[in-house]
Order: sequence, then C-alpha cells, then structure tokens
Amino acid sequence: MKDIPSRADQGTSTREALPYDAVAAVVAVTPDAIIVESPSGTIEAWNAGAERMLGYSARESIGKRSERLLGKDAMRDMGDARAALTRGEAAASCETLWRGRDGTRIPVSITLAPARDADQRLTHVTLIARDLRAQRAAERRIARMTRDYAILRAINAAIVRIRDRIELFEEACRVAVTHGGFRMAWIGGVGTSKHDPIVALAHAGHEQGFLKRVHVMLDRDTPGGRGVVAPAIAGNRTAVENDIAAALRLGDVRDECLARGYRAAAALPLRSGGAPQGALVLYASEPGYFTVEEIRLLEEFAADIALGMAFIAKSEQAEFLAYHDPLTGLVNRARFLERIARHTENIAGGERFAIALIDVVRFHSVNDTYGSAAGDEVLRTLARRLRAACPAGEPPARIGADTFGVLLPGARNVAPAVEHIERLMAQSIGAPIAVAGSELRLAARAGVALAPLHGYDAATLFTHAEAAREIAKSSPVPLVVYAPDMNIALSGARTTENRLRHGVETRQFVVHYQPKVDSATDAIVGAEALLRWNDPEGGLTSTQHFVALLEETGLIVDAGRFVLSRVVEDLARWRAQGLVPPRIAVNVSTVQLRGEGFFREFTAFVKEAGGAHAGLDLEITESALLADLPETIDRLKELRALGVDIAIDDFGTGYSSLSYLARLPVSTLKIDRSFLLEMPDAAGGEAIVSTIISLAHALRFKVVAEGVETIEQAQLLRRLGCDQMQGFLFHGAMTRERFEALLPRATHTATL
Repeated sequence: MKDIPSRADQGTSTREALPYDAVAAVVAVTPDAIIVESPSGTIEAWNAGAERMLGYSARESIGKRSERLLGKDAMRDMGDARAALTRGEAAASCETLWRGRDGTRIPVSITLAPARDADQRLTHVTLIARDLRAQRAAERRIARMTRDYAILRAINAAIVRIRDRIELFEEACRVAVTHGGFRMAWIGGVGTSKHDPIVALAHAGHEQGFLKRVHVMLDRDTPGGRGVVAPAIAGNRTAVENDIAAALRLGDVRDECLARGYRAAAALPLRSGGAPQGALVLYASEPGYFTVEEIRLLEEFAADIALGMAFIAKSEQAEFLAYHDPLTGLVNRARFLERIARHTENIAGGERFAIALIDVVRFHSVNDTYGSAAGDEVLRTLARRLRAACPAGEPPARIGADTFGVLLPGARNVAPAVEHIERLMAQSIGAPIAVAGSELRLAARAGVALAPLHGYDAATLFTHAEAAREIAKSSPVPLVVYAPDMNIALSGARTTENRLRHGVETRQFVVHYQPKVDSATDAIVGAEALLRWNDPEGGLTSTQHFVALLEETGLIVDAGRFVLSRVVEDLARWRAQGLVPPRIAVNVSTVQLRGEGFFREFTAFVKEAGGAHAGLDLEITESALLADLPETIDRLKELRALGVDIAIDDFGTGYSSLSYLARLPVSTLKIDRSFLLEMPDAAGGEAIVSTIISLAHALRFKVVAEGVETIEQAQLLRRLGCDQMQGFLFHGAMTRERFEALLPRATHTATL
C-alpha cells in the first residue's frame, strides 16, 4: 500500500491530509477487524481488531488466503459483494459468519472497499468487519423480554377472566405454546394411584398421543423411565432435562419424546400452601433450551398459575358459602327459593309439589343448657337426618337459625303431603339425640303450602308457608297447611301499613348515624345513615321492623328520598359550623334502584352536597346489585365518577356471584353480622370471614365488618386484616346531635 503523503508533499493545497501515523493509530485501536486482501484473496494487512476478534496474529495471517482463516462458507457469503466490486462499485456490504481460531462462529457485518490503479484495475480489497455478537445478544434479550412479557401478560389476563380450574390449565398450556414457543405443554395434577401418580388435566401443542403413551410411566419406580415430572413432584422443585437424547436413563420416555421432536424438558411444581398439587411440564425443540434466565421466567409463570388456582379455589369456596349454610352444609334461603322457582316454571305442564317450613321449638334452650358448641352439633345432626329423609335430588335447606325448608315433588293432594312431612319430621327431629351424655328430644312446628293450590310463584308459596308456620307455632297441631282465611291474621300488618303510610306523609321519621371506625386506630372514618320511625303508638322503631313493608308498598322511595335530603342538610350544617364530617353512607334497596328517577335524583343530591367533595356514599345489597346488572353497572359507574363510593351490604348472605364482583364498580364489602356470631368460638365462622377478607383484598376492595359487639371479635378481625368495623362495641346508632359532638373541628375553612 502507498503511504499517505505528508503535508510537505501537498504543496500549497488548503486541504490537509491526516498524518499516516494518525491513521495507523485509528486502525490499531478500532474494535473492528480491518483486513486488506489482494484481488486473489491473499491477506496483505491484518490489524489488532482482527487479531482480537479472530485470535490470529498478523504474523500468522499475512500471506495466507482468506478462505483458510475465515472459512469457505464466509467466502461464499461474500461472493456477491466481491462481484459488485469487480463490476466497479465503490463499496459493497454483507453479513456472514467468520470462524475464529477456536472454532467459534462469529456473526459479522462487513464493508468491502476497493483500491484501484490509474486504469481502474482492482489492486486491493479492504474488509472492515464489525462483530455483531453483542448486537445479536441484545436482540435476543429484547426478543426474550418481549416474549416473557407476552407470556406473563397472557396468563395474568387469564387469571382475572377464568373461573374454572381446567379452563385455566388449558389456557396456560396454550399460552406456553403460542407465546412461549414450546413444542408441547401439559399440566398434571397429583393423583391417588401409585402407578399413576400424575393425572394429565390439560395440554396444548404437538402432543400426538404422548400423554396416553407415557403418563402411566410417571411413577418414580417405573423401569421404562419417569421423565422430569416425578422428580419435580417428589422433590417439590423445578426439574430439567436439557438433552433428552443423551439421557439414556429416560428409557421409553426418551424414545417417545424424541419421536415427537422434544429435545429438552422441564417440570415446575404448582404449589398450594407450599406443597405441590401438580406440575407444569414443557418440552422444547432444541437441547439446552432451559437456561437460568428461562427457568426464572417459567417459575414466575408457574407461580402465576398456582395463584390462579388459589383464587379459583377461594372463589369456589365463596360461591359455596353464598348459597349454603356454613354450619350444616345445607343450601340457604336464597338457593331454596331458586329451587322453588324452578319447579313453578313447570306448573303449566302439570308439575305439583309442596313446600314445608319447619321450626325447631325452643331450640334456644339447647344453647342455654348445653352451650353453643353442643347446639351446633345438634343442628348438624338434624341436617344429616333431614338430608337422609328428604326425596332424592331435593335436599333440605336451612333458612333461619332454627328453621329448615323442605321441598316435596309430586305432592298433588294435601293429605299425602301432610303424611309425608309428618313422617319426615318424626324421623329427623322427633327422634332422640344424644347430647353431653343425655338424651335430648325436640319438637317441631311446620307450615305447608302446595303448588299450584296455594300459589304459582316462589315468593307467594314461601309467604303462605310462613303464614301457616306462624299459625302452627301457637297451635296445638304441629303441622298446619295454608288456608286463605289465614290472611285474617295478617290484618294487623295492614293496620301497621296504614300507620306507616301516614308516618311517611307527616314526616314521622328521623335519621340516626352509626359510626364506622378504622380497625387499627379506632378513629371514626365514616358513618351509616339509619332511618328510624318515631311512631306515635310504638315509639322510636328500627327499620328492621318496617323496611319490608316499606318496600312492599313502594313507600321506600319516599322514605329514601327523606334520608338523602336529611343527610345532605346535616352535611351542610356541620361544614357551616367548621366541623369535619366523615363520609356518610345511605342504604338503597332494590325497589329504589329500579325506580326510573332514582339515579337522576341521587345525582342531584350529590351535586347539591358538593359534587366530588360531597362525602356521600351508597350501600347496596347483593340482590339489588345483580338485578338488571348491565344497566345497574353503567349507572353506578356514573355515580363513582361523581366521587361516590359504593359498598355491597350484608355480603355473603345473598347471591355473591364472583363472576360479577370484578365487574361491579364497588369499593367496599360489608361482612354481615351473622358471620361474626360464629367468631371467635367456631372455626367455621373465622374461615368464612377470612375468606371474604382475602377475596375482597384480592379484588382491591375495603372490608367493613358490621355488628361487632365483643373485644374478641374485634381482635380477630384486626388479625384477619379487616379494614373497618362498625358495631355497639364502638358506637351504637345515635342522634344527629350526639354524632355531631364526635366530629372534629376544621383547622381552616375548606373550599368545596
């Protein structure tokens, strides 16, 4: 090569050339490989970058042909670029793999620059090669991160959406194959058989009968081989086989894997409570696939699947508790009414049936004499007997503390139905029960209604059976069948209705407030507005004695409007006095929600009270929320946008469908006081409350326990993570003036 001319050789030119030793310095320190070849491919120059990249020194390289050092494949890949130079191109480029001294294949990007003589004949070719290994590694990292994100995003979306365990497993396998690129994925659950300890539950990908061929060989002692699954389950750890072809110990399992293109395998335990309940098994098409980084991702993937399993298990438990009595396992009132309703649908087709509501007489004396634990065991005994005595497919229900419901299909006439129910009562309740070494005998009273003789819908039949039961309680006859003249006994209720209607018209109502306290500090953080009837005849009366009548007559709409109006007035009054009221919640019934103008009216009250700063909240029962669900959700979302918090009241006593909970725009669950009655003496009560709190927090809801009456209940609720409490242990319902005295005074004037 010619030397670059010095400055003196350039005469009076104003453009100064870079000194040759400066060029040499740049060539020496550049990380790129710079190689100069003759037209025939003989190496004439070899810089330090080429030595670092390929491992050959300049002395070893100069004078040798390029294809000997770089590899024939590389020369072939550079053929088109060389041909371009031959055609007179000023430069050409390509990408190929060079072979290092140690045999390493090095990806490079090459620029080929020609040197020509005065006749434009090619005299030299300079190869400037950039090592692409770091770039390729970065691309692989980005691709892996993108893939990892896609896998985890997909499984987390599935966990939120799916409420069935097998469906979750199928989706997880699909995600592993579609987003993870695995050849096959399957999930197995721990079985009970020694020879088949793992049962395949779901799979995706290139399976081709693999699970039928090998799943019986998963026992750790099987001579044919056991793969990676049994070690993962037995050792409760991730098990990896990165080269199935070389794993001679796999025996038949290896052969089945290789026949389907599985070259590497990994099994990851799916844990519940720290113990493996199954395994996620993955097969890759190339050996060595499961790197440390890959295993770290897959363990997070398996942990997400296990989280989904746990969430579904809690959901199933909560669904069960929503429709079953936790003490006896019998269906509850809500499910019993649903079953009655299903039978009424077939009345037109000739369906006939009877329902009986059975009260255990003076059952409270059992608890008083023997204690609540013995009383619970008696109830469980009665439940078992009733279940055995009831017709197949129609189990009994527990619809109250000491009340059971029975449905008798095919009851066409009164006499056979009465005879059947009397026999059932004698077998289940009349038979002696051993309690604390004593023989206990119980009596029962029952009310019976027949369909369609006494009604065509569930509500009517149930109401008529209740009326007959009330007559039976004060009758010498243990079983009473409904008769229309029993309505005379309800005339007192009609009188009450008239007085109540007059009370609404003359504003005989007042609003009391019951505070909610923070579980950690006992500070007042909210309050519930409670309607009270200042009855001239009966005195101050709680809503539990007349709210059903308000709803039945539609008076609840006017009463609810009164409550909202009074709360807004009180909030304005307190703020005008410089007081700082907490958020106030008002109860809303199904009747109100279904009213055409309720949401418009409530919105007006919120805006009057200060809009987003109003501090006005709603408490709605589950049944009210689930009525006309899509429209209810849309309307409640509008209220949330106004700053209104929405709570599900008496959670767990109604319909509690978890498939709806995540869709509802609520922020709080209120645990019904009936569940607290079982705490802390009964483990069942604690389990229910713990489940509700865990579920609520998983959905990012606050939890308020209502009806807290003892220190023991409060301590247990704090331990379980309950956010707020409400009950007589802290504050009872109080007048506006008494509640006002508890409010702190603002240190400055707030601007709404």
